[in-house]
Amino acid sequence: MTIPYARSFPEAELFISLQPCEVCGEAALEVQGFALGDDFRAVHTTCGNCTNQRDYDFRFPVEPASGWFGGDQPSELVDPGQWLMLADLALEELPPDATQAVDEDRSQAEFACAATEEAMKFLRPDEDRVSPYAFWTQSGYEMYQSAEWRFERDWLESHLRTCREAVARLAG
Repeated sequence: MTIPYARSFPEAELFISLQPCEVCGEAALEVQGFALGDDFRAVHTTCGNCTNQRDYDFRFPVEPASGWFGGDQPSELVDPGQWLMLADLALEELPPDATQAVDEDRSQAEFACAATEEAMKFLRPDEDRVSPYAFWTQSGYEMYQSAEWRFERDWLESHLRTCREAVARLAG
């Protein structure tokens, strides 16, 4: 079995947060710490719902990754549908009026930008839409099937502009 590649620790943490607990099924895993192996890190988690413990092993780059989640290459942990779902969730939580915003809201908008950029990394330079073969999770593929148009280059670029406008609006 190959150890999955995480471009950064925040990406590994995000991946873990999306995983259901093996015992209770809730996506409530919390990182408790990690241990270094020869060429990997074991991340220790505890379920916030039932306290079940589990370890996840990841390989990490030698050099620190740039950006929120790392590098120019698409994720090997989170598929484009999951990235777009995360961006949607972050945007849904934003207040409609900038006068009601708090610092955490701007961070949420910045996260939505980063998650949209991550989904865009699955676009090949010569293609106008993300390939259906880029989805490997059930939730990501279901999102693709229900709204294929959301994975077209033009729509993703427009969505990224919307996210950036939210950041600017909340910077007030």
